[in-house]
Amino acid sequence: MNFVKITLEKEFVMPLKSNRKVATSAEAKQNGRYQSVDTLELEPMKPVTVYLEGVEFVLLLVKQVFTNEGWLNRHLVSGNQRYHLGW
Repeated sequence: MNFVKITLEKEFVMPLKSNRKVATSAEAKQNGRYQSVDTLELEPMKPVTVYLEGVEFVLLLVKQVFTNEGWLNRHLVSGNQRYHLGW
């Protein structure tokens, strides 16, 4: 994500594994209080601002279920705070 946004200067939307750790506020990030994405109680299609561990910028996270040949993903993340994909 850092490479795409910072180096390539591009925006993105991509799936996020449920075991990735996020902070739900800037204060939580500063204090190192991260939790796994799968522990968050998210409403489907309602974007939430999060701070992903190891990523230098704020992200939008949304819960949505996609299936692809038996693979299930429940979360999408975007590096653009203005881009909501109709969320």
